Amino acid sequence: MPFASVSARFEGVRARLSGRAEPDQPALGRWILFSLTIGIVAGLGALLLQWGIDSVNRLTLVGIAGFSAPGLPTEGGTLGQTYLPSYRWWIFLLVPSLGGLVSGWIVYTWAPEAEGHGTDAMIRAFHREGGYIRARVPIVKIVASAVTLGTGGSGGREGPIAQIGSGFGAWLATALRVSEYERRIMVLAGAAGGIGAIFRAPLGGALIVCELLYRNMELEHEAVIPALLTSVVAYTVYGHFTGWVPMFKTSGFTYSHPRNLLIYLLLGVVVAALGWCYVRVFYGMRDHVFARLPIPRHFRPAVGGLLTGLVGLVAPQAISLGYGWLQIGMLDKLTLADYLKGGVGKILATAFTISSGGSGGVFGPAVVIGGFAGGAVGTYFSHELPDWNLHIEDFILVGMAAFFGGAAKAPIGAILMISEMTAGYGLLVPLMLSTAVAVVLVPTRVSLYEEQVDGSVSSPAHFDRYLTQVLKVLRPPAPSAEATPDTPTASRGELTVLEAEVSSASPVVGKRLLDLRLEDAGRLVAIRRGPATIVPTGQTTLVAGDRVVLIARPGRAEAVLALLRGPAE
Repeated sequence: MPFASVSARFEGVRARLSGRAEPDQPALGRWILFSLTIGIVAGLGALLLQWGIDSVNRLTLVGIAGFSAPGLPTEGGTLGQTYLPSYRWWIFLLVPSLGGLVSGWIVYTWAPEAEGHGTDAMIRAFHREGGYIRARVPIVKIVASAVTLGTGGSGGREGPIAQIGSGFGAWLATALRVSEYERRIMVLAGAAGGIGAIFRAPLGGALIVCELLYRNMELEHEAVIPALLTSVVAYTVYGHFTGWVPMFKTSGFTYSHPRNLLIYLLLGVVVAALGWCYVRVFYGMRDHVFARLPIPRHFRPAVGGLLTGLVGLVAPQAISLGYGWLQIGMLDKLTLADYLKGGVGKILATAFTISSGGSGGVFGPAVVIGGFAGGAVGTYFSHELPDWNLHIEDFILVGMAAFFGGAAKAPIGAILMISEMTAGYGLLVPLMLSTAVAVVLVPTRVSLYEEQVDGSVSSPAHFDRYLTQVLKVLRPPAPSAEATPDTPTASRGELTVLEAEVSSASPVVGKRLLDLRLEDAGRLVAIRRGPATIVPTGQTTLVAGDRVVLIARPGRAEAVLALLRGPAE
């Protein structure tokens, strides 16, 4: 949140409290209209993205390289032969690199913000950019993602479709000149519609978008109804053209043996460790490898594509979307070595593809990695404990939800999405257990999405509301009937907003706010520390260089400024 805007926000909030401005109260009728419009476009965008991926795949990976990755039968794919008679390993190696080259040129020439996995861009737009997304971003994202994923890049469809749906929501909000509050909600609704449609999981798609904004088990509750409405419309549009069957065909096993929960508990521990590793490798590759390459960033996705091709030579399970391999695993046709090789390979291939700047999502790979982890655990224990009646298919499904739920801090949405993607809630108990364990064990600061904030109180999007609550606390009570003209009172208009930097010479450096006792002077409402905006608590410690915002009581402004700046040199 830029500090130059704090005074303007303060005045706007004070006007709201004084009755001169009304809070945003979007009517249900408006949201039905908005959701219908955004949902139709999000559903069509999902269709266009899937058609683009399939078309590029048939033209390049299948037609040129002679490699046909297994695909889901419910999406028109086959679980048959992988290597065609025309397969040539050196051509297979170059196709992802060519895709990265084309994708990099498209993205960095026309819309650099469309690089990477897209979901972070949507989260950033909500929290920090007032819901603004350039109109060209959805178009660039569709083309670049189709090229990246269609040529064998390891990524998912949810990041691109989230940015496509949210981009249209932002464009519509601008065209209709709605408030900033409504624009932000329309951005989330668009993302929910796209995800709910392309994964055929309207409920999970709506809730996962509302969960992904925060690290600490919080939901953007004001967006739930618009997200649900939009997701229903988008799913209906998408299903009208593709059918209504769920993504995965399963045997419909249900939880019936309590002792098996011990294995699911262990699975939660395994996917938590893998989730931590996935996040570290993903961002480590971006920051310490690709960011340091002495070449223009336009060409970095080509290098990532070449490395992805090398991984694919050893572990073909690691490239493209990977869902077909999970379906094969559910048919009990993969070995323990296949699962291990696929899981490790998918982590590396995704890091190479997306961290280099290629366009694709990270939810899809997370689901596949979790499925491979579940398959490995299920395969091992089904052999070691043959009397326990363990089904490998169940462990694959539970691993899919638990891995993403832990790595992305979105357990509810992950559980619901996997249940919808398989059209069954029979595994709800082990899903809940493994996912909860993964969420608890993965450190709070380790997340697939860097733009997440701790909670709504830490989001610049909710800063106005936070200021409103602060002013309600600080404003003096209305004069009583016994008050005389000489009774000292302070109006809301006398409160002063201060913005100051903490000097290294200030006595407050290294001290907790609880120990400074600033309550009589006012309320410290925000701390800007580097790129982060912190909503302080009593335990927050001030450091030199912090920029703070404080709402001061009458006559205390100069004293507080002197304290923060320290003695003059």
